[in-house]
Amino acid sequence: MTYQDQSDLLTLMGSRNYCYFTNSNSALVFHIKEFEGARQVVKKRGGVSYAQKRLDEFMIYRHIKMNQKEKELEAACTRYARERGWLSIKLENTGHTGIPDRLYLKDGKAIFVEFKTPGSGRLSVFQSHWLERLNCERFTARTIWTMEEFKELIK
Repeated sequence: MTYQDQSDLLTLMGSRNYCYFTNSNSALVFHIKEFEGARQVVKKRGGVSYAQKRLDEFMIYRHIKMNQKEKELEAACTRYARERGWLSIKLENTGHTGIPDRLYLKDGKAIFVEFKTPGSGRLSVFQSHWLERLNCERFTARTIWTMEEFKELIK
């Protein structure tokens, strides 16, 4: 993969969370400051061996904090669901970009929910993919912008 390919990939990731692994043989690690919000961490010195040459491994990552209003909506909906006997599982750090925020379980039902800020939240390509895939597998998977939508979903 060329430097331009790697650069295009991280640029394509845009405002999404990502974690990208590379090594010191890549020109990308020397241009990391060009990618807004990206952080660089040396994972392991001399971790990879190519043709008798030891290369350092790098992890380049970007983590974006959830919008506060989105967190408040998620917390309120989760409280509402728990009061009605639903189990709530926060889905994070699964290694699958775009997985929904929460899974709600009750009476043999499973509902996956992606919370978004009312009026301004947009689904990423990965989030849309996961919701579509879960629905194709006959699970209920929805995007929720308001408490009213959530109440209708779990009634």
